[in-house]
Amino acid sequence: MNFKCVNCGSNGYFEVAKKCRDSEEFKILRCKKCNLVQLDHMPEILDDQNFYDADQQVKNCISDLTLQQMKTNAKEDNHRRYEMIKPHCSAEMKLLEIGCGYGFFLELLQAEGIYAEGIEIGEERRRIANKRCNNRVQAINLLADKTLEHRDKFDIVCLFQVLEHISNPVIFLKNINRLFLKDSSLVFIEIPNADDQMLNQSRGYFDFYWQRAHLMYYNKQTVKMILEKAGYYIEDIFGIQRYGLENSFNWIINQVPQLKKPAYHSSGGIKWLEKYYKDTIEENLTADTLIIIARKDSSGQLGLDR
Repeated sequence: MNFKCVNCGSNGYFEVAKKCRDSEEFKILRCKKCNLVQLDHMPEILDDQNFYDADQQVKNCISDLTLQQMKTNAKEDNHRRYEMIKPHCSAEMKLLEIGCGYGFFLELLQAEGIYAEGIEIGEERRRIANKRCNNRVQAINLLADKTLEHRDKFDIVCLFQVLEHISNPVIFLKNINRLFLKDSSLVFIEIPNADDQMLNQSRGYFDFYWQRAHLMYYNKQTVKMILEKAGYYIEDIFGIQRYGLENSFNWIINQVPQLKKPAYHSSGGIKWLEKYYKDTIEENLTADTLIIIARKDSSGQLGLDR
């Protein structure tokens, strides 16, 4: 095995998992030197392009889910994301969502009067998104397109559940910095958390967690390393627990995912317990998701150190 850490170049590793849930071709390894978790080898850029053109990530997992069901399932996340960026928005601002998928979030922004564009490399997703979003979604591969030149600058750039899909995150982030960011731009990044406490609570969750589409798995320390190397100043990193107690109980008891109707919130008399559960693991940064708010580091200083 010719393992090489994407971050530090080290060849030393620990094995985390022997395979992905949807592919036995890839193992999951943790770098001995910097602790970044990644696939044991990276797919070729063309292979990744074909993978997303065919919308294979979704088809590998939930092939019978309709577009309307996916939109309904995404509603909770998209409204949470909108509330997060809303205080930073104004009528004059422009927003770019990189990896915008089927355009559900762009459609919400459009309804709220925010000017937004998208980038989506997957052909099928991009076609659907453009029908929803007035043809504002472009096909730009920020790793494969070697001749990318000056582009419009945006006040806010969002990468929701995107960075973990990128085989060379430093180059990817540098290209975003160079092409799309003003000195005052804010970048909102959402990623799965490699320190997710459910990985230690449910074997079914552990086996399901690793997938061929996710090439990297970050925690607070490793995503901070990557962002600073790419020239970003980190304003904040915090945890968000997307899924609720009912979802966690389902994993512990049944060891299977809730694919068609995930439980983001619990009902009835355990709401107080769910609030305590979510607040605690978010504070400990062992929630299922990390949010990073960053800017272009135009001063040369390093980012958040805590």
